[in-house]
Order: sequence, then structure tokens, then C-alpha cells
Amino acid sequence: MSSRPLSLAAPRARSLGRDLAFGAFLALAYWAAVLVGLRWAVLPGFGTSVWPAAGIAFAGLVLGGSRLWPAVVVGRLAAAIALDTPLPLWADFLVAVATMLGAWIPARLIESTGKPLDRSLGSMHDMAWLALGGGFGGAVISATLGVGALWLGGTPTENLPFAWLNWWFGFFVGTLTVGPLMLAWSAPGAFHM
Repeated sequence: MSSRPLSLAAPRARSLGRDLAFGAFLALAYWAAVLVGLRWAVLPGFGTSVWPAAGIAFAGLVLGGSRLWPAVVVGRLAAAIALDTPLPLWADFLVAVATMLGAWIPARLIESTGKPLDRSLGSMHDMAWLALGGGFGGAVISATLGVGALWLGGTPTENLPFAWLNWWFGFFVGTLTVGPLMLAWSAPGAFHM
């Protein structure tokens, strides 16, 4: 299976309709992954040892462009409302922003290099961006900001170190497991035998 490198710089000719459709799909996929992921939460409503939504967000922003970040926030907020998480809505919004930034910053850094990420992850460069940028770096960003939002929302201080470690690990594992699948499945000819 061969794949072409992704064109990460958004072409000027890309239609608003296509971006809206991809953004809606990303928000829906992220929402569904959050609903599944939060069923495994150690702290009710937050932090799981596997966070599939992280891989969906990273791959979605790499594939569609970092400008689609609102889709991740909308998907996370919709899931928080559907599940009636114990945080106030403003704190859920901060959690949504934290999870989005964990995917957006690595995706934006990849865009800024001008060297597209190959969907097949066939080089050390591509694997390093996935593991170190999207996985490790994104997890540090998301866990730090997300646990800060939990603290501001009233989560007891004694729960925060465990919440941070669990959040970091879940984001990292989600990016490394679901992210490559989403990237590979998006490659032309991925399902041709």
C-alpha cells in the first residue's frame, strides 16, 4: 500500500463546504470516542488509561488542517453535556480546550515544518512526529491544562497527581493506537485488496 504525503498547508481553493463537512465528521467521531473513553474513566468524567479521542483529534487535525480545531472542542463539549459530567460547564469548556490543544499544537507544528506527514508513517521522521509530537508532547499539554481545569472546577487537590498521570498516559496511548489507524485508513487505496 503506497500513500502520498499529506498536503498540510491548506490550499486556498479548498471549499468552505468541504471544511465544514470534514469538521462535522471530526466533531461526531470525537464525540463518539469521548463517550466510549469516559466509560473507562477512573475519575468520573475524566482521564482514562486509553483515550481513543486523542488519536482521532490528532489524525483529524493533521489530515484536515489545524484550522478545524473547533470541531474537537464542540465534540468534547457535546459529550460532556450528554454525559452530565460533574464539572460546571465553564470547566468542561476548559477541559475541551485542553484536549484540543494537545492535538492542535503538534498538528500545527507539523504544518509549520513544511514537510508533510506521510499517512503510512513509513519513515522515522513521521513516526517521531506521531510518538514524540502527537503522543508525548500532546499528552503533556493536554494533561497539564486539563488537570488545571479540573482543579479550577473543584476536583480535590489530592486527586490531581494521579489524574495528571492517568490523563497523560491515556492521551499518549490513544494517540499511538488510534492515530496511526486513522491516518492509514485515510490513505488512497487503503481498503483495496
